[in-house]
Parts: sequence; C-alpha cells; structure tokens
Amino acid sequence: SLYSRLLRRHKSLEHTLLNWQAAQELQARDYLTDLFPAALTVDGGQFEPDLLATRQGEVYYVECERYTRKKRSQRARKWERYHAATGGDFYLVVPNTKAQNALVSELSRWVYKTQRVVRLYLSNLSLLVNRGATEEYWTLEKRLATAEHSRMP
Repeated sequence: SLYSRLLRRHKSLEHTLLNWQAAQELQARDYLTDLFPAALTVDGGQFEPDLLATRQGEVYYVECERYTRKKRSQRARKWERYHAATGGDFYLVVPNTKAQNALVSELSRWVYKTQRVVRLYLSNLSLLVNRGATEEYWTLEKRLATAEHSRMP
C-alpha cells in the first residue's frame, strides 16, 4: 500500500505523515508532487529529497523536517548535499513553530560555519491551517548568509 511504501521510506509514522500533509498542501496550490523522487548523486554521495514538487516548469526538492535530535555531522552532510543539488535553494516543510525555530537556528549555524548562502523557503504547516489554498505555500522566505556574503548583490 501507499502507506507502507511511505513508512519504509521515512522510517517513522510522524515523518511519513508530515510528508503526506506537505504533499497535500502543495497539491492544493497547484503543485504536482512526487512522494517517491529518485535520489541524486552529488559530491560523492546521495541526496534523497523527501518530495519533488513542480509548478509552471519549476522543480523544487522539498525536505520535511520535524523537531528531533540529530547528529551534527550527519546534518552537515545533508545540508552540503542539499546545497550542491539545489545551488542553495532550500525548500523546507516543518509541522510547527518550534520545529521552524530550531531548523532556522541550525541552518544559520551551518551557513556561518561553511560560509554558504542559502535562499530559504519554509512552510510551517501549523500556519497554513488558517490560510486558504489561494494563499502562498511558503510561510517564510529568508536569505541566510554571513555578514560578508550579505553585502554581496
């Protein structure tokens, strides 16, 4: 079944449901979604996006993130691969504000350490509850960069 396939891919019920809800909200806003996107080979490793969304010819590699403790080295590798795959355009979905704050903080530290620039498009699903399907999906758009990179055009 679809549920069994998604659970094998995402390892936990919570992450599976977050991916499903993210896809449903994207579809309500005229994105086409793929819940089983192919892995990309980047920097000698695999980047496996949670979702692939497309709209008007644009492709978005979407990562769904919950508030959980994870090893920093694994997360740094994930962000490196995501950055290499997208050129720094990060499309992230979180379930709530607590997860959003933790993720933005984590990414800000990673940007500072690596001197990368990230164009962050984040959707906080708890904020979408009060929005209609005609409203934009991304509830936060932010450029993350070190002070040196912030001065660049």
